[in-house]
Amino acid sequence: MANLSSPLTLRSGATLKNRFVLAPLTNLQSHPDGVLSDDEFRWLTKRAEGGFALTMTCAASVQESGVGFPGQLGFHDDKHLPGLTRLATAIKVKGSQAVAQLHHGGLRAMTKPKAPSADEKLKAEAMTLDEIRESRDCFIAAAKRAERAGFDGVELHGAHGYLICSFAATTRTAAIPSAARFSSTNALMAFAPRQSLASLWACAFRPSAGGSTCWKSATSPSALCAKPG
Repeated sequence: MANLSSPLTLRSGATLKNRFVLAPLTNLQSHPDGVLSDDEFRWLTKRAEGGFALTMTCAASVQESGVGFPGQLGFHDDKHLPGLTRLATAIKVKGSQAVAQLHHGGLRAMTKPKAPSADEKLKAEAMTLDEIRESRDCFIAAAKRAERAGFDGVELHGAHGYLICSFAATTRTAAIPSAARFSSTNALMAFAPRQSLASLWACAFRPSAGGSTCWKSATSPSALCAKPG
């Protein structure tokens, strides 16, 4: 078994200096428009300075209508680029890989909750195919924005009932053509920054006789990107 302090070389050629990775922790510290705040900058760069080999942002929005929390870091507009570039640069100067977690609130969005099918309890509207394609394109644009800002990779937030999770739950996609069900996930993986980390954290709840069941896919950087042997 590898020592936690030993390096890990990825298939991209990048090397993590150890096996310690900062999980994406939502802290509600950015400005209302998604622009990086000094508080969030300080919090993340201090984690990199503390020795994490990979520092991941909080869940960051890919589409303005999909913002899920107040003070959520944004990747959905070019006005975010100066702050994101500053953040990625500072993390990397500390010897840590800079990774963004990309997120769409879906049926849990603050202002315009949407899902593959309507949810009366959460007051979420059913998405049209054009809206699905638009959200897919927003994931792609956010990944490209991360690349432009200098991030080393991205992770998709696909858990807890957010948009990607809704597409993974068959009870919410019965009316959606199968070709469109995983469009956001597949597109992001196809257009994620080249030679980068990319991973997916997903959890879909499905009704069952005993209540509900949950499948999880936590594709870690080491599992996804480590060289064999």
